[in-house]
Amino acid sequence: MGRDPAQAPRGIFVPRWVLVASLIFLASLFSYIAFAPPSWTIQRLESPDGARTAVLSRTQFGRQHFAIKVKDGLAWRTVFVSPPITNSFREDLGERLSWSSNSATLFFNVRGRTVWQREF
Repeated sequence: MGRDPAQAPRGIFVPRWVLVASLIFLASLFSYIAFAPPSWTIQRLESPDGARTAVLSRTQFGRQHFAIKVKDGLAWRTVFVSPPITNSFREDLGERLSWSSNSATLFFNVRGRTVWQREF
């Protein structure tokens, strides 16, 4: 017995490639979330003119590092990753970001000493 052509099919027809692409996307999203290294935000600072935002975070890629990301427009860019930190995570190193008064330079200070700077 065949199907009656006058009877409408039940459910929604979804092409197989759409299902496969959706599963691949979800699997890659899950693996990105599951395997991304832990990160702790230390400071978020907007430039004086409001055009850029900088974020200082402490990440752990096997060993701990400082990472600085800057949002310029719509995109975030990682502009600095420090060498491995040998101190304990619980110890405050006095790490701070600061902008110049004209928003042209971003400074990264540790214990009151500038260890990195970048001009935009």
